[in-house]
Amino acid sequence: MTKQKHLTSGRLVGLLIAAMSLWLSSCDTKKPSTVQIEPKEDSRTEQEFQITLGGFIKDHPEEGTLGGMCKLTDYTRTQMSCDLYNGLSNLRITEATIIVAWAPYGDGDKRLFRLPVNIPPLNTAQVNFKLGTKLPNDDIVRGERIGHWGWTYGPIRAVRQK
Repeated sequence: MTKQKHLTSGRLVGLLIAAMSLWLSSCDTKKPSTVQIEPKEDSRTEQEFQITLGGFIKDHPEEGTLGGMCKLTDYTRTQMSCDLYNGLSNLRITEATIIVAWAPYGDGDKRLFRLPVNIPPLNTAQVNFKLGTKLPNDDIVRGERIGHWGWTYGPIRAVRQK
């Protein structure tokens, strides 16, 4: 009797998430300008910050992280709801960019959504938006649901808080 090695659905989901993360990080998207974190004379000026895949401000991980979760809210798979957590202790987020990607993860299989928000430091806000496309159906493998889409943060706009 020979043993066959199969990917468990947990490993498959992990591989899909890792592949999507690598693909998103290699995508040719407009890079926001580099912004110094040090306060300027007018700390109420809105600034753009690049966010890493871990939710940190690029080159400033000590500032805190962004977190949250997004889910589809309708059976047609065309609307999304996200609970966004601002773990950045000194920034009020005024705009969040959500990047949604789906299988097969090619150049045309992603969309960026710039969402106006008002999230004070260490608070959560809910945003709802339409995707303008239908995300692929999930598969059920051995009783476990496997999705073929994911999301991450793009750049944010924020105002420094005192």
